[in-house]
Amino acid sequence: MDKIANLTDLIEKRKHQDQIRLSRHVIDALRWLISCTACKSKCAMCAKPFTDNPGFSVMAGNLKFSLCENCNTEYESYQASAAHGDERFWHNREWAALWSSWIEYQKAVQNFRNSKEFNLITQYTGGNDPNCC
Repeated sequence: MDKIANLTDLIEKRKHQDQIRLSRHVIDALRWLISCTACKSKCAMCAKPFTDNPGFSVMAGNLKFSLCENCNTEYESYQASAAHGDERFWHNREWAALWSSWIEYQKAVQNFRNSKEFNLITQYTGGNDPNCC
């Protein structure tokens, strides 16, 4: 019975590897997107590279990301605006929706990055993207 289970696992693994090989350009782009979204050497919001300072490490629930000084200021304003509003004219509903949607996007990326399927892709393709900083 173990031989049948092992054979089934082997067939499944080969099927996954064939899918990856046939879609290599898509897989590479996906790995790049997921890796670069979590990159600690640039701002998670605006993608400005950190050259002089490491940025601000920010927590949103169980998410951790790095923001440049300007984006960190806006993020802090977003957090504060939920409690007592803000006087800056551009801090409107759409601005709040932008930050809220961005945080949800970050959660979705983290959830996918932690999924079994993404880990299999990483395993089958040899780890993280070597071109990523």
